[in-house]
Amino acid sequence: MGGGAFALPMFQDVVTTLSAQNKAKVVVITDACRSGKLAGSSVGGTQVTGSNLARQYANEIKILSCQPEEYSIEGEQWGGGRGAFSYNLVNALYGMADGNNDLFVTLQEVGRYLEDHVTAEVAPVSQVPMVLGNRNERMAKVDYKLLSALLSGKTSQMQMFSPIETRGMEDDVLAGVDTTTRDLYRLFKKALKEKVFLEPVNACAETYFNQLIQEPKFERLHSTMKRNYAAALQDDAQQTLNKVMKSDLKEILSSGATEINKYKLYIRHLEKASTLLGQKHYMYPILQGRQEHFKGYLMVSESHNDVKLGIKALEQLRSSLIWQPDQPLVYLDMSSVFGIVLGEPDSAKYYDLLAASLAPTWLLPYTHLSNILCRYKGRLDEAKILLDKALTIDSNAAVVWYFLGIWHAFNSRTDYLAAENCFNKSILLDPTVQSTYYYLACVLNEQNKIDAAYNQLELAINKGYKQYDKFQQDMRLENMRQNSERWKTLMKKHFPDKIKE
Repeated sequence: MGGGAFALPMFQDVVTTLSAQNKAKVVVITDACRSGKLAGSSVGGTQVTGSNLARQYANEIKILSCQPEEYSIEGEQWGGGRGAFSYNLVNALYGMADGNNDLFVTLQEVGRYLEDHVTAEVAPVSQVPMVLGNRNERMAKVDYKLLSALLSGKTSQMQMFSPIETRGMEDDVLAGVDTTTRDLYRLFKKALKEKVFLEPVNACAETYFNQLIQEPKFERLHSTMKRNYAAALQDDAQQTLNKVMKSDLKEILSSGATEINKYKLYIRHLEKASTLLGQKHYMYPILQGRQEHFKGYLMVSESHNDVKLGIKALEQLRSSLIWQPDQPLVYLDMSSVFGIVLGEPDSAKYYDLLAASLAPTWLLPYTHLSNILCRYKGRLDEAKILLDKALTIDSNAAVVWYFLGIWHAFNSRTDYLAAENCFNKSILLDPTVQSTYYYLACVLNEQNKIDAAYNQLELAINKGYKQYDKFQQDMRLENMRQNSERWKTLMKKHFPDKIKE
């Protein structure tokens, strides 16, 4: 006891004494230890520990993270790096397990919730929690307001899928294989970490995976490898979607060949991840839906004023919704097609507001719709109301101030000083966005603040906004071009390959 750990027999004696002799209600919740050394062995000890803990000696209630022969799984998707068991147990006790809505959670409801969620979420690895004791025992009283707040927060979250850690199992398996196999496994994990997935052919995760999956002594790790490979493959796509859902201005404004190639790679990786997990896995329809979404997004970005391509893009986006209904991002892209390609602002408004209803604190539906409505005569006031609504949700978001700057600067009610203030505010909140400096240069130029405009344009170029043709064609920069010597110097400095002597 003084050393920080109980021997298992002593632990059980304490539990039995409390429950049998003292008539106390005892609830024992255990998560499988990492090394298994409590059972006296570094290899196979976890199973021995689990078996002993699972024995029922008296009237105590036991909630165990897994079966004796299994291992507890943990990963980023469960509360930022907790165990699948502890994360879901807490949710169950908050009231998510209250199946009959009587505002009490019984042991039976806890057991059912854990089996339904833990078992599905760690797949294809096996982890089935155990509950022992009186199934009718009330484990928790539900606070309805707290539960409602918790459910509301989860509704707006995007489904996450992360790599996992298998406590003890990896050490057990690696102890029984040769050095060559251990080195191959190390290379596989390194390739996943560095995101070297499908090429080069002889030195990538796919090659190492295919070799390890044929190794019989590695069979116990095969499911973990599939899971972690699939999770790594889809991670970049998931992070991109997460950034957009967080209204990350830099991600929202990204475009061009680099982004198109990136999204094409996402589609390829999502397809491979789906194949690894199989159709029965809970993430399969989500990954399929994301594939179709990225395909549709690429069509939207390429459609411009091509009505036929726009209609095809809508069909592609709707196919994503078949796999995964109620995706706010998909509705936002559908709004783009209606508002920009098909010339139907009311349909664009319908889909943007549908996206907003699914994610009430998401800023993008309001800024996006405002930008679309500015294209249509007589809808400027409506566009401004949407931006004001976004400000009430979050007045410290760079994306809102950016589009407020656009509204003030580039429509029939131009107020360049107001636009200047908005762009400065956006830069203060997010100094990484190239185009904000460019548009600030434009509105300074319109106010004949030529030196300040040159400074902002150079900042935009230094941060990567190197669209030479746009600089040459954009009439908003005419005042700067009239100062021909400085303009030529700037262009020669940053675009020497474009300048003809």
